[in-house]
Amino acid sequence: MNKKILSLFALGIILRILLIWRAPLWYDENFTLVLSRLPFDQMIAATAGDVHPPLSYILFWLVGQTGAPAWGLRIVSLGFSAAALWLFHHILGDEYKYKPVAFALMALSPFQLWFAQEARMYAMLEFFFLLGVYAVI
Repeated sequence: MNKKILSLFALGIILRILLIWRAPLWYDENFTLVLSRLPFDQMIAATAGDVHPPLSYILFWLVGQTGAPAWGLRIVSLGFSAAALWLFHHILGDEYKYKPVAFALMALSPFQLWFAQEARMYAMLEFFFLLGVYAVI
């Protein structure tokens, strides 16, 4: 990583972490919280009626069982968002002329920052989508 990309990466991570605990959980995040506090077998049974695949709930469950505060569930999304940012750097490659611009848009996009701080599966979805793109190229 050159200095410009590394600086944008650091800024993107700082913005993803910044005030992650501040906003109260909203409806869908509270649903994730409730499932993360259930015994494992009940949590898996509860996901059968949900539209989201259970992998994200399993990861949130692991955090929920530690006794972390409610906002602590957002750390899972933060990790996937940071990993997606790193993966995006590799997808762009070194020869891409507009790499700093594209990387800045990914690192600083309000949409990206929002889903990095939400205890839902969207950051994980983005990571696995980018992983698929990376595997294809």
